[in-house]
Amino acid sequence: MPADPSSPKLRPNADPTISAEPLGPVAVSKLEAALIAGILLLAVVLRFGALSRVAVEHFDEGVYASNLLFPDSGFEYPERHYYAPPLVPALSEWSQLFFGSTGWVPCLPGLVLGTLTVPLMWWIVRGWFGPAAAVAVASLIASNEFHIGLSRSTLTDAPLLFFLLAAVGLGHSALTRLDLRIAALAGLVAGLAWITKYNGWLALAIVVSGTLAGWFVGWLSLRRQSTGMSYRLVRDVGFVCGLMILVAAVIWLPVWNDLQPRGGYAAVAANHRQYIVGLSGWWSSLTRHIALQTHYAGWWTFLGAILAVVAAAALLRSNRSTWNEEINGAVLAADAGTVNGVEQAKRSTWNGELSMMTVVATAAFAGAVVLSPLLVLVVWSITDWAASVVELRRNRSFNRRPARWFANWMCLAWIIGLLVSMPLYRPYPRLALLLMAAGWIGTGSAIIRLMTGHVARLTSETSRPARRWVTIGCLGFVLSVSTLRASRHGVTIWELRTELADATRQVLTEIRRDAGQQHAKHSTSPINGVSAVVYVYGEPAVFFHMAQPDLAVQPVGDLAFAKPDAKPAGLPTYLAYSHHADASPTFALEFARVKERLTLLTVAPFRPSEFVLLDDVPPGKTRQHVGEAVRVFRLGGGND
Repeated sequence: MPADPSSPKLRPNADPTISAEPLGPVAVSKLEAALIAGILLLAVVLRFGALSRVAVEHFDEGVYASNLLFPDSGFEYPERHYYAPPLVPALSEWSQLFFGSTGWVPCLPGLVLGTLTVPLMWWIVRGWFGPAAAVAVASLIASNEFHIGLSRSTLTDAPLLFFLLAAVGLGHSALTRLDLRIAALAGLVAGLAWITKYNGWLALAIVVSGTLAGWFVGWLSLRRQSTGMSYRLVRDVGFVCGLMILVAAVIWLPVWNDLQPRGGYAAVAANHRQYIVGLSGWWSSLTRHIALQTHYAGWWTFLGAILAVVAAAALLRSNRSTWNEEINGAVLAADAGTVNGVEQAKRSTWNGELSMMTVVATAAFAGAVVLSPLLVLVVWSITDWAASVVELRRNRSFNRRPARWFANWMCLAWIIGLLVSMPLYRPYPRLALLLMAAGWIGTGSAIIRLMTGHVARLTSETSRPARRWVTIGCLGFVLSVSTLRASRHGVTIWELRTELADATRQVLTEIRRDAGQQHAKHSTSPINGVSAVVYVYGEPAVFFHMAQPDLAVQPVGDLAFAKPDAKPAGLPTYLAYSHHADASPTFALEFARVKERLTLLTVAPFRPSEFVLLDDVPPGKTRQHVGEAVRVFRLGGGND
């Protein structure tokens, strides 16, 4: 395709050392379109199914979902800035304005962006490693229980992954094309990731560090080939990276400015430091993450891996009609061993005698991801990166294939950066999502390598019978162990997350009943339609469900309202709290000082979902957890 002379590219003509390469194959075959449509439909069903079982439950969900309840404070939950930048809370607000505030509606941003991550991942990986790898990666993420659970929540992690993926994909395209227009767009999307979660700047870090590593290694290779890397090329890469960072910073600037009256970002960082476990806790945090991801993995993770192999195999076979012909020697010399060399060739390496056994073997290896998803995905990805980089350099084809070359380095920067930094924090399960995403990409690429490389040769019918029987035995063992593990593990994708909301409704019934009795006893009446005041201590999710027009509900971080010298509210007054308050030493001390002025009204038990429990409870002990309760006390003695 001829270059557009009006396009703001820094170099309209290809540099002699690095050739231009389009984002990905232009044509999408009918089979590929059908496969990705089916995978997307699966993603929609798994994320949007049984939404009646979803409600705001997590502490942070309560913060993000409650902002509409504070019109006098700029529609912002108190100290919301400590938990997240404003984008996801704002999206949740608009969802509630359009569809109401009950049930699953606050989770709509995660549902939509989590689902859209599947086709986005497909499109990005398609440009990096080809169509077959793309449908494999899309299959892995579409049916992953962990990503499904985060998508069915109000948390920021699923939206962050969407924007981070888009920013990395666009940044990669801008750098391989040296196009300022795409660079500006990449910076815009990176800025959106940054105002979704405070670590959204990782999109920029991944692109820049991966680019620097790729250019440095490429420069060393070019020097050995007695060619140079022009100053102009280095300058243009700097312009692209600089523009991305500049645009992202402009998007971030309003958030940074809004933090200044509240202590600036330093106050946010100080709050985050309490969750840092440091180097001394690095290993225990990492092993906890590994255990958490193994606990999440179940039938859908296992079946998603099998689907990834079957879909990729179908696409590989359908794209070539000359299965049994020899590969063109010149093409093989240029592409042999690359991640998707077969797809770039004009002949197929697929021989009929290999196909079925190769697919089965690869499916067995892929299905083993259920044994320990985080560990297997990361190991596969790093192994595939090493093989791909070595072969691209050995074949001297990296400068003809910059999209694949820089994608490999960005994936490595992504994995290594998060593998080092993630365990430095308290092991909340959601922190592993970005690392898992990089693992899905590398594993999808590795699946294609297995089917077009060593596994194909190992399972060939021309292999020695003894070796084939050993191979079959090993594959059978791996599939059996993986199937057994899938049947014993896994957080239910449509897990019931409404028990807290149900318990809160029970509490509201008791509060209204008691408030009516108090008004009758003291010959008082509601004020402006408000019959009682309810203070909710340390439970944003409880506050969200309690907020009703006939009650003045307020979140608090202390019990000053219950002290003897506190000004009376003039209405029946109640304290509501649950397990987060129970776990707070500060609350215990304050409660001991005022308990004589409080009368227990009701206790509503509930069982938190595993999605919430896994923040604090080890994976093997969630089912033994005794449950929690919402407790309500009335301010005043039993005779009041």
